[in-house]
Amino acid sequence: MRLKKIKELVSENIDKVELSFNSSQDSHIRLESILANISEANTMMNNLNDATMQQSASITEVNSAVGNLDRSTQQNTSMLEQMSQDMSKLEGSTIDVSDRLKFFKLRKD
Repeated sequence: MRLKKIKELVSENIDKVELSFNSSQDSHIRLESILANISEANTMMNNLNDATMQQSASITEVNSAVGNLDRSTQQNTSMLEQMSQDMSKLEGSTIDVSDRLKFFKLRKD
């Protein structure tokens, strides 16, 4: 009777050890899957960081280009104002020369 009881206990313990081993293997597989997902998330975060840095650099370039366009526009506006003033002076000089030339008459031979 005792031998039978010991055999049953050993058999139960073997079953429990096998169940624990299988559970441990399942946990190991799940932990490896979690680790792979964490690694993938880390890669995505690094890619996102790189893209953000590139976007920031591009925005800086666009801001610089807009600043250059603004300066060029201001310079063009200043040049147009100066040209307008010069044209007004030239028009006044042309009228003055035209008025002075009216004094002279050309003879027809």
